[in-house]
Formats: sequence, C-alpha cells, structure tokens
Amino acid sequence: MHFPDPLRVLLLALVFLAIPFSVAASPPAPISRDPDMAQLAARGWSGPLARRSGEVKAVIELADTPTALLFANAQQSGAQPQIAGQLAQRQLAQIERGQQALLAPLSTIGAQVLYRVQRAYNGVAVRVDAKQLLAISQLPGVKAIHPLVPKQRSNTGSVPLIGAPQVWTQTVGANKAIGTGMRIAIID
Repeated sequence: MHFPDPLRVLLLALVFLAIPFSVAASPPAPISRDPDMAQLAARGWSGPLARRSGEVKAVIELADTPTALLFANAQQSGAQPQIAGQLAQRQLAQIERGQQALLAPLSTIGAQVLYRVQRAYNGVAVRVDAKQLLAISQLPGVKAIHPLVPKQRSNTGSVPLIGAPQVWTQTVGANKAIGTGMRIAIID
C-alpha cells in the first residue's frame, strides 16, 4: 500500500482550509469622494444615513442617561422610591437643558425638529440635509445619529386577527356570540 507524501497532504489541507476564508473575505469599503462622508466613515460611521444624500430623517441620540433608566438603576441599587424619583426629576431637567442647548445649533444648520424624547430614550428627531450629519455628530452632547425608520400598522383589521369570525360561526343557538347584552372593557 502506498501512502501519499506527508508534505503533499499538508499542502492540500492548507489549500482546503484557505478556500473558505478567501471566499468569505469582504471587499474593502469604497472610499467616498465626499469629504464629509469620508470623515464620517473615518469615525466608524457607515450606517444607512452615511450613504444617503438629500433630505433625511434621523434621531440624534444624546449622551445623558434617559430618565427611566436612571430611575430603574437607582431603585435596583437600593434607593428609596422617593429618592429615585427625585433623581429622575433632576435628570429630566438636565436632559431638557441639554436638548434646549442643541436646538439653536440645529436650527442654524437647517434641521427641522420633529419631536424630542427624554424619559425612555434621550433623543431629538430631525429632518435635515444629509450633508449636515457630520456637523450634527460633532455637536456637544451628541452620542450617535440613527435613521428614523417609518412604521406602518399591520393590524388595521383586528376582527380577523383575533379570530372573531370563527367564534361567530361556531356559536349555535338563538343567542349567538354577537355582543348582545355583553359589556366590554378595553384596556390600553
């Protein structure tokens, strides 16, 4: 019986091991000719907004901890509810000051504020020219910029969703389950 040369076996093994890595390697990111986008990419920002031009909707995440998170952390660390509430109120005031300070620079660069949030998330939603994203990212207190993704309701017809037609057809007798004489409470 003839065994292959150990060197050949080793070389074949290395070739087979290297094939998946060469296929999986991704090509380098294209270098933008737009200096603002190049600066954003240099800062590690290559999200969906970095590849856009024209008007965009974005959420500017600010550095201060959201009020609800600070409240929850205070309670988890053993603070009394009254103390945690006072901390949260002070945090809310600090967030409000930080957001107010951001409004003038945003207005200067032509950003239209859509809404602001402070409790569960500390951010300001804006409509702005994508070329201004770099300037926004460099404003004091800005932690990140995220795309504002529109949402669509998917359950506008709740009757089929909850299975009401099946209940209506499966109920027998003169007093079918059609709601006659029933009281219904909606808890939202």
